[in-house]
Order: sequence, then C-alpha cells, then structure tokens
Amino acid sequence: MGLSDAEGNVARSIDRYFPDSNRGSSTKGARWDPIADTASLLIICAGGLFAPKIPITGKIAIASVLGHEGVKSVWAARKNILYMNATGQQLEIPPTLQGKESMAEKFTAVTLAVITNDIDHEQTKQIIGLGALGFAITGSLRGEIQRRIYAKKANDLIKNHSRDNNESR
Repeated sequence: MGLSDAEGNVARSIDRYFPDSNRGSSTKGARWDPIADTASLLIICAGGLFAPKIPITGKIAIASVLGHEGVKSVWAARKNILYMNATGQQLEIPPTLQGKESMAEKFTAVTLAVITNDIDHEQTKQIIGLGALGFAITGSLRGEIQRRIYAKKANDLIKNHSRDNNESR
C-alpha cells in the first residue's frame, strides 16, 4: 500500500532535481493517483476480510474502510459522468491535505488489521484491532467530510458550466 503513494514522491523529486527531464509528475499521473490508492486499498481489504485470524475488531475496521471507499468510488463515478455529460471533459478536483490524511488513516487501519493475522497473543491482537478500528472510523469520517466538500465543488463546476452554456445561447 505504501508503494501506491511512493511513485508520487519519486515523480515530485524528479521534477525538483531534473525539472527539464519530462520524466516526473504529469497531469495523467495526478489523475490516476487517487484511483491507484483506492484500488490498492480495496485489494488489501478484500484479502483482510478473508484472513482467518484477524479479530472481529480488525474485520469491522476493514469493512468500514471498504464501505467508505465503495461509497466514495460510486459517488466519484457518478459525478464524473454528470460532469462529462455537461462539459465533455473529465472531472478533476485537486487533492487536499485532508483527503490525503484520510487516506493515510485508512491505510493505517487496514495495515494494523492485517498485522493482527500474524499475532498469536490474544490481548495484543485485540488492542491492535481496536487501534485499527479507531483509525478506520477517523479516516472514514474525515474522508466523508472531504467527499462532501468535493461534492460542493463538483456541483458548482457543473452548475457554472451549465449557466455558461445557457448564457452563450
């Protein structure tokens, strides 16, 4: 999961140290980064749900992250379709620090939950599972707040484009 964010750091470093190389960050890379993050998170979540020794707290943490990512993905696909119908272009809303923090908390939750599969000491497993649940709840709540901010921005973009089209007629 950590590698899904590492490529962005590498690209930004290339931009900083070799600005004219055309091998660093790109708009296409920036557009695909949240999709790659979500895909890696969903893959790890699916594996974690079927892992035999993860405690119920860890499984609830994974399920809550999986649920929020599912809601977020369906929302993003629907808004993108609405925006594409209105403009003919992909909807692009720049990532925010809060959105990145939310994703980091969800990654942490899933990592902690998956780690419990290899721990034999029951009390330690339960404590780590509770930690995973705490990160999952925090990340999902923060992610939902951010999604609502994105929703307002997306609605404003669609509304402004529709108004501009009506005025030009």
